[in-house]
Amino acid sequence: MELGQRLKRLRMQKGMTQEQLAEVIGISRSALSMYELNQREPDLSTLIAIADYFSVSTDYLLGRYWKQHATKEELQELIRMVIKEYQQEYNIDPKPDDNAK
Repeated sequence: MELGQRLKRLRMQKGMTQEQLAEVIGISRSALSMYELNQREPDLSTLIAIADYFSVSTDYLLGRYWKQHATKEELQELIRMVIKEYQQEYNIDPKPDDNAK
């Protein structure tokens, strides 16, 4: 599924017209129509505004991640991975110091 299809689906799920969504994200209705028809791609700030409005990731909109929303377990795993990478990058011992209070 392409960006235009995802965008149109999200808009329709909210029961919005192109005019309404365009106004919310600060673009013209014709620009939104072109995005939905995959005739034009939004710039980064518009893409972020769309993602923020629908509470989805830009990766989801771009088709890099197929799920609209991650599960609790997926988010927990992602957090664990980020913490582990951070600990390795900054040489942080994952075990707390017994003398720390």
